[in-house]
Amino acid sequence: MRSLSSSMYFGLFSIISLPVMSETISEEKNQTEEIVVTATRTGETDLQETPMAISVFSEESLNQHGIENVRDLVRLSPGLNISQNSEFAHIYIRGVGSNNSFIGSDPSSTLYVDGVYISRPLALFSDFVGTERMEVLRGPQGVLYGRNSTGGAINVISETPDDNDRLKFQAGVGSYNEQHHRIFGNLAIGEGVAANLAISRELRDGYVENNGEDDLIDKDLLAARSAIRFFSENDQVELILRGDYQRSRDTGTAYKSTFEQINHTVESETIIPGTGGAEQIDDFFTVNTTSPTFYKTLQRGVSMEFNVQLSDALSLTYLPAYRSSEVSSALDSDWTEVNHKATEVEENQRQYSHELRLLYESARVSLLLGGYLFKEDVESDITVNLLDVPGYSRFDENLTTENNAIFTNASYHITDNTSISIGARSNRERKTFTGYNRVFLFGGAVDSTTPRDHKDKWNEVTPKLLLEHRLNDSIFFYGSVSEGFKSGGINFSDGTGFDPENILSYETGSKITLFDQMLTINSAVFYYKYRDLQVSSFEGSAVAPRVVILNAAKATVKGAEIEFSMVPNDYYDISGSVAFLDAKYDEFLTGRSKNGAIGAKIDAEGNDLNHSPKWTANLDLGFHHPVGAGKMNYLLSAYWQDKEYFTAFNDELTSQDAYHLIDLRVSYQTPAKTWEVAAFGRNLMNTEYSNGMQDFADTGVALNIMPPRTYGVEFTYQSL
Repeated sequence: MRSLSSSMYFGLFSIISLPVMSETISEEKNQTEEIVVTATRTGETDLQETPMAISVFSEESLNQHGIENVRDLVRLSPGLNISQNSEFAHIYIRGVGSNNSFIGSDPSSTLYVDGVYISRPLALFSDFVGTERMEVLRGPQGVLYGRNSTGGAINVISETPDDNDRLKFQAGVGSYNEQHHRIFGNLAIGEGVAANLAISRELRDGYVENNGEDDLIDKDLLAARSAIRFFSENDQVELILRGDYQRSRDTGTAYKSTFEQINHTVESETIIPGTGGAEQIDDFFTVNTTSPTFYKTLQRGVSMEFNVQLSDALSLTYLPAYRSSEVSSALDSDWTEVNHKATEVEENQRQYSHELRLLYESARVSLLLGGYLFKEDVESDITVNLLDVPGYSRFDENLTTENNAIFTNASYHITDNTSISIGARSNRERKTFTGYNRVFLFGGAVDSTTPRDHKDKWNEVTPKLLLEHRLNDSIFFYGSVSEGFKSGGINFSDGTGFDPENILSYETGSKITLFDQMLTINSAVFYYKYRDLQVSSFEGSAVAPRVVILNAAKATVKGAEIEFSMVPNDYYDISGSVAFLDAKYDEFLTGRSKNGAIGAKIDAEGNDLNHSPKWTANLDLGFHHPVGAGKMNYLLSAYWQDKEYFTAFNDELTSQDAYHLIDLRVSYQTPAKTWEVAAFGRNLMNTEYSNGMQDFADTGVALNIMPPRTYGVEFTYQSL
């Protein structure tokens, strides 16, 4: 599609710009329901008066749309794109993200669970359990969230124990022998003490038929989340202890080889046959691999949240946390019938964090002061088995990351309807990297070990200036200038370092609520100057395949987003979004690489950033009508996205054409929603699509396989 000029879309959207949308609809009135969020870290705020770009999704909405983890959120949240390299998650928000998967590097858009930063890409696809809501924050969050939130942040907020006893149980079955059971309970133990517990068990056969080994992309998950809350009268003092556990034993991801590769000695995209021969299987959901593929992970975490109201105007919050992650995986890296390459990954991670916030609030002034400490230890063992040589290249490495920051944000109400805020965060980070690379070939004829030791540190201050104004009860405006910072890192493949990346953001926004909250139209316009992007690419070699991360000079990102929600009567509700994104490299001179050598030089100026489709849109159509004393609900959901490139070269072979997804859910609820039975179908058109690729093997580029058409039924009981 033809892109809009900068002046045109800034003129179109500066009047109505701030994307904040809830999927929760009031049933008593023809209104969108008032929602509170905690994204500002100053306590609960009205979503419609929160001066940042947010999409919020309730537990009910996540369940209705079949959202199991962040990968599924793409269908609902504008500006969000999720990619992956095997099970390593890559989160992109408004084109800002990172395809850096391995030890030594970090995400550019981040995930938080109850305020705790989740650092490793292998942990980002954990399923949601006991979730109250999700908040997707778009744009740099350099002041309040800090570490590596240059693109934005996703907040997962779990259910907080309260004094309302309740129980919820859900069981379902579906295609590919899917079975899932979920239970949530909340109990008021005594005066000032409450606890809750959520447990999820899911099983499913693989939806990718594998003629060579076990079928792929199955599911074997056990997850639990619990919390206990101690609180005084009037909540002056509150202590919440949280814990979570997740174990999965899956066959892992799957990729479909194209059996074609790109000639890396030629500047323009030139396709040559892969060494695996001609393609043997046409079906997108069938492969024939020769090496075992599995993914086993154990994620655990504990945290404490301590809140004290020191006076009418002064409050304190302390949030310490510990998390650990253990991952063992293997995959057939060529995804063909040929014994070419197979990869094994072992990663163990531990992280500790402490955050302390002091908040002062008066009629005109709000002042937030905070400090943050973070330490992470990662042990990584990656082995690339060269099956046709034979031999292997092994990377056995350790990383310690230490980060500390102080931050502040001050807000002053110039008038009752206008306020200005100034904030800043000072970051200090240090990385210490040790390890070695062993190359063993031809039964020991080549046997070399190279140490990989590197230390580096970075300091940065990220400021933010914000102006907000409420024109009347229906219209709210804001405008901001902010900076985001992502620290540098270390290439696990050769021990060399790379520089930090920075982003300067300009954003203007508004929210408009009309006809007694029947219609909400929210949108945003943004313009980023992006410096020193960290971009990774494979440099394959029969001797030492490796990944290198480069700083891609400069890029410009600009775009606009509109979300709307309408409840015209008791029978219908309609919501959706449209996002436009123009994200391009300004300067990036790089080279195609293969077989251990850099090939043709490529000037990527003017190319789209990775995983930045120009247009995306989603639409929800809901219809409800009474049946006896109960109610029937119908939800038709559609998602469409434009063409997406997976690399800076913008090659056709490593891209995904425009595609669409259509989902349908039909349910019957008894009065008061005590019982519900629902039938659902997802990807009804059986669209074949990918969200990532691997260009690692000479057998050909491989595109990952996303879910086919699935369907099922589920039963839900809840005591209210």
